[in-house]
Amino acid sequence: MSQSSFPMPTPAPLAYVVGIDIGMESCMMCALTMEKRQVIKPSPFANKAEGFSSLFERLECLGASPEQILVGLEATSRYGENLYHAFFKRGYRVCLLHPAQMHAFAQQRGLRAKTDQVDAMTIARALLSGEARFGYVPTEQVATYRELVRLQQQRESMMSSATKTRSTRFWWFCFLSLPRCLPTQHDLLLWHSSSAIPAPKPSHRRKSVS
Repeated sequence: MSQSSFPMPTPAPLAYVVGIDIGMESCMMCALTMEKRQVIKPSPFANKAEGFSSLFERLECLGASPEQILVGLEATSRYGENLYHAFFKRGYRVCLLHPAQMHAFAQQRGLRAKTDQVDAMTIARALLSGEARFGYVPTEQVATYRELVRLQQQRESMMSSATKTRSTRFWWFCFLSLPRCLPTQHDLLLWHSSSAIPAPKPSHRRKSVS
């Protein structure tokens, strides 16, 4: 029997959905059951390895396998890529949602407030509605390349700024030192009264005889 004749395994039924609003330094998460019951109220966690560890500990307390939890992340530049790959490595179902899609979903349901708590809840509700469209997530190699390019651009910008600062400081120093190179009024008086410099002699011109 060929390998293609084996049936594909049926994915485990979902038990929870998790909505996460991504920030540069911190994120906001909440969890709902498939019956829309809130089991984890909106809670913040740091957008770094330590924060990810505490997040996974809370999700493990739900008592469901990673395959039974669907996680939704709102795409915000590169800030959510590390968290996405951390979820993916642990076997969670993850989808990336476009901010415009979430904004339209919130408007349709009259959710006008714009807070991290509301955004996390909106993402979770969008997952339950079945209207969420998955977005593109770069691979780890692409994400690493993008980060290297960003760091290189940041380095070049800092070097350019430092060069301009040094140039400005040099010319400002020259400007402040300029009056010291010019003679003061006291120096001019001493110069004119010095015997080493003869005073100009009056010119004697012979009058012309008419």
